[in-house]
Amino acid sequence: MNQDEVAAWNRLTRQGRQNIVQNMFNRLLNGNRPGMLTDAMLSREQPIGPDSMSQNAAEKAKPSYTQACRRILRMLNQAGDDGSTDEEGQEMLHMAGNSYRPARVALVKLGYAGKSGKSRKTRSGRAANIWVALMSPEQAELEWTVEQDEEDSEC
Repeated sequence: MNQDEVAAWNRLTRQGRQNIVQNMFNRLLNGNRPGMLTDAMLSREQPIGPDSMSQNAAEKAKPSYTQACRRILRMLNQAGDDGSTDEEGQEMLHMAGNSYRPARVALVKLGYAGKSGKSRKTRSGRAANIWVALMSPEQAELEWTVEQDEEDSEC
């Protein structure tokens, strides 16, 4: 690890370190290697109900679902060590919870994001997990252009 990675590791709580190790272990078991985040990977994690109406809705939502995953990962990368609670992320990205949470869960399952081991209070005063990116945009090979930034701000 380079000095920045060592410093980031040392700032994590014990729980945060355990989450990172668990995510890496999950990737090994699932055959998912760190690297390029593809729409196919994200689509496999998209929650889909068993009935045909849910399946049709999920198919139509696939492009916006994969875009939501990428927006969340980018936001978590920009948040750095401070990370973001789900509530904060939803507010920053102007995204409904029912869109935000499944996309963030997919990123956790794939090992691109994880719990920091810390929490912050929500507006209601409850403690909420802080989520952080476990891969830099370069590691995930995320390509962001000005057009994508403009599209993201319209969502």
